[in-house]
Amino acid sequence: MKKCLSTLVLLMIAGFIYAQTTYYWVGGTGPVSFTTNSNWNTALNGTGTSRSAEAATDILVFDGTNVGGSTAATGAVTATLSSTSFAQLILQNNAIVTLQRTTVGGTGTITINGDGTGIDDLLIGTGCILTTTVSEPTANENIAMAATATGTINGTLNITGGGCRLSVTNPTA
Repeated sequence: MKKCLSTLVLLMIAGFIYAQTTYYWVGGTGPVSFTTNSNWNTALNGTGTSRSAEAATDILVFDGTNVGGSTAATGAVTATLSSTSFAQLILQNNAIVTLQRTTVGGTGTITINGDGTGIDDLLIGTGCILTTTVSEPTANENIAMAATATGTINGTLNITGGGCRLSVTNPTA
């Protein structure tokens, strides 16, 4: 019986991990929409599959070695923000990303759900910079981390402007 339960649990975990898809930013330096699905692809060089729909289990990666997909590009990315939800946000290889809310009024919230594997869900690698900003005085921008989400910042996180917030549901020292 114990072997059956162990096997069942292992299969459930494998099924959950399989349901996650890693997407790389291929939208260029912008400014372009963070939530436009065609700006994300399963291959860093853009030859994979574009994101067809937002999923709470998606892993989103900004890789500083190429932000343009099949039209290879490097440089600072500016992505305009509206509300969205995913499992992980990873900045690697000296990626420089600005998430900017440009809409007059309202709030754009990105929710980092966590993936439940014990791997950090917000990861800003060494040499990487993530900046949040609003360009309209009546706009707000939030990065919300779910209670089970974790994060490591080895690079830089800049939260600029009065309307920007990082909310952590379950902070630990």
